[in-house]
Amino acid sequence: MKNKTAIALFLIVTLFAAYLRLYGIDLAEFKSDEARDAFVARNFVENGTIPLVGAPTSVGGNAGPFYYFILSLPFLISANPIVSSAFVALLNVLAVSLTFIFAKDFFNERIALIASALAAVSPFAIIYSRKIWNPDLLFPFSTILLYSIYSFAINKKPKYVIPIFLSFSILLQLHPVTLFLLPAILFVLFKFRKIVSIKYMAVGIVISILLFSPFILSEFQNNFKTTNALVSTSGLYDFSKINTISIQHIASLTSGTGFDYILGDSSKAFYSSIFNVQQFFFVENILLFFGFVLVFYLSAKKTFSLNFKYSFLVLWFLIPVLILLFFTGPQYPHHLIMLYPAQFLIIGILFDFVLQKSKKIKYGWHVKILTLLLLAFILSIQFAFDYGFLNFLQTNGGTTDFYEIGVLYKIEVAKYVASTPGNFSLSYSLKPNDIGLEYKYLLTLFNRTVSDYPSVQYVVVNSLNPSMNLSQYQKVNFGPLTLYSIR
Repeated sequence: MKNKTAIALFLIVTLFAAYLRLYGIDLAEFKSDEARDAFVARNFVENGTIPLVGAPTSVGGNAGPFYYFILSLPFLISANPIVSSAFVALLNVLAVSLTFIFAKDFFNERIALIASALAAVSPFAIIYSRKIWNPDLLFPFSTILLYSIYSFAINKKPKYVIPIFLSFSILLQLHPVTLFLLPAILFVLFKFRKIVSIKYMAVGIVISILLFSPFILSEFQNNFKTTNALVSTSGLYDFSKINTISIQHIASLTSGTGFDYILGDSSKAFYSSIFNVQQFFFVENILLFFGFVLVFYLSAKKTFSLNFKYSFLVLWFLIPVLILLFFTGPQYPHHLIMLYPAQFLIIGILFDFVLQKSKKIKYGWHVKILTLLLLAFILSIQFAFDYGFLNFLQTNGGTTDFYEIGVLYKIEVAKYVASTPGNFSLSYSLKPNDIGLEYKYLLTLFNRTVSDYPSVQYVVVNSLNPSMNLSQYQKVNFGPLTLYSIR
């Protein structure tokens, strides 16, 4: 592949990645978790209140606070959550570009284009890149970590120990599940210990300690709350049986299967609108399986060090999966985002392998054409799915379940309510101030808060999923949200 052609295709992939992550960003998710994080980041920017811990985790305790330091950057520009969502989206566009650069530097341009193209249109890679949520930042930093490890081990550059420590420290503070990457990292540092420079190692350790210093202080102040919570998760492992949900999550994150929980009752209408193209996602799941078998085979042909680019990819992908296979606690798709971009690289390696072998067989051009058509089919199906979903949000304003209503309409509700003279309450029910944290945050954008002694009570109802009949009251519509005024 000529260099100019690769660059042109890379730019096209990047534009697609940006389009799918920024299109309709004003309809990004903004619920209680996002509002909680927005409050912390804004408080840090406006009042200088340094966060000592990050977001709560599903197993207890908290992630590290560095997530809030990253998130504070867009709040220097605006407190509007749409700006922060766009910031997160742009970081994930960068992650797609870094996937191309990484694969080009350590594999080849064809694998780079295929892997980055798959990352650009992967439905879950898009969903987990458009909101203020700590897992949505895993992809960019996992790609940086992967690039640093390969630069250290393959290019024999000792100084890359520093970005290894830096990026891994950030990943750990984004979500503690990334701890499962540690065995692979430690193995590499031990295997290539002759390359390790004491000076760079010391710098990396010092940087990590500095990054964790607020969290360490908090742990001392709170009797090691998070540490104890993480230790207690050891009781959630059952090695007598396999929890196949982690395998299902890998398939979901790669292809987009399992999207129903995001759509809720909207799923039937959505799938009909895109002609049920999601039924073909199984093709990419099969390719991921055969791709992993191929990478495992290629890694076994030589020693670990001599075949590092394949061997480490196996470790990176396999160790977290094996650990989670026996975990009986709560598991969600976002717990495996740390595997990006390995999943896309594995499929890219499979396509590249078939295309290379097609040159050596009779009628190999038939194989090449069929392989390229299969790749085009997968990319087209996923793009159709993504575009359909984003258009579905534009048409309906949100979904009935996990995704909920886009932030734009919630801002409009908050703006209208904030214009009310005197005291008011806002709720999801007839009980005053029974409202989510997101509206409490959005009201602060207009310098208003709810009151315990309101002269006007507002009730906001999602028309996609109405919870009560309030037709007797005066109402105002904001897209899929209906605001009722009860005096």
